[in-house]
Amino acid sequence: MEVIMVVLIIISFTIVDSVDVGDFVNGLAFANGYLWACENYSDNIYKIDPATMQIVGYFHYSGGLDGLAHDGLYLWLGYYPASIHKIDTLGNTIGTWPSPGGEYSYGMTFDGQYLWHSDKNLRRIYKLDYNDPTVIIESFQVSWEPQDLGWYRSHLWAVANYVQIYELDPTNMNIINSWTTGRPYSAGLALGGGYLWFGTTNRTGWVYKVEGVVDIEEEAKKSPASGWVSVFPNPFRGSTTLSLKRFEDEKVEVKIFNAAGRLVRSLFCGKAGSELIWDGRDDFYSLVPPGVYYFQITSGTTIVNQKIVYLGR
Repeated sequence: MEVIMVVLIIISFTIVDSVDVGDFVNGLAFANGYLWACENYSDNIYKIDPATMQIVGYFHYSGGLDGLAHDGLYLWLGYYPASIHKIDTLGNTIGTWPSPGGEYSYGMTFDGQYLWHSDKNLRRIYKLDYNDPTVIIESFQVSWEPQDLGWYRSHLWAVANYVQIYELDPTNMNIINSWTTGRPYSAGLALGGGYLWFGTTNRTGWVYKVEGVVDIEEEAKKSPASGWVSVFPNPFRGSTTLSLKRFEDEKVEVKIFNAAGRLVRSLFCGKAGSELIWDGRDDFYSLVPPGVYYFQITSGTTIVNQKIVYLGR
């Protein structure tokens, strides 16, 4: 199995911007270029421009809004009491399931294949089936109180005890790195867009933008996808078409990785300029789960990554 190698360089934890969105920011999620924040006093879920930290939209969703995740199309809520809700970005409920834990269902994140969910009172973290979150893939007991969760570069992240952020090995919950937020009642968590984001609860209700936690140096030089490839439709159901526009070398390799960096499909090796169709199947011709995937196109020393969102059949 081919692995995308990255180097994590630990720097610092520096808050560079913030915005007040209410009283109880229990959950955050980052996807498709925007930050999403659920606020449990107003029962609003806000869409925030990460560059300006301005609220650009919101919708009302009644109930106990705790952890938040985004799978590229839908939002997932840890919902009090003891529930998980899947909703669209207009606030329409797509599905609800009982939490595998106790009353205080909390954190949510999506790793590109599975959902992750925490129960802060039971101090457990669950890895759940995306299509049926009542199916527990794995369960981990931790010694600290987990709030919201995040996923970044194949690692699980969590707010712990309302004061710390942990980077975790998702196979055993060993703590790889930890940072103190410097803000009491920290709860919501997201990673994306080059920053870490956390929110505070208990009538504080701020969202903070943090730089310097990790920096990514990919071992191959990357070029922007714009002007090189196009994918349509995206997001897609069933199949999508990848058009290769121009490359310096004639030989092109196309591979598909999931959001965790695991190779899913070696799709093509041949001359550039052709159109390729991907039908959502892996190298064993099995359908992959809905989620975020990446085309990786290699031509000589040039590597282009293109994000795609597969919605299933």
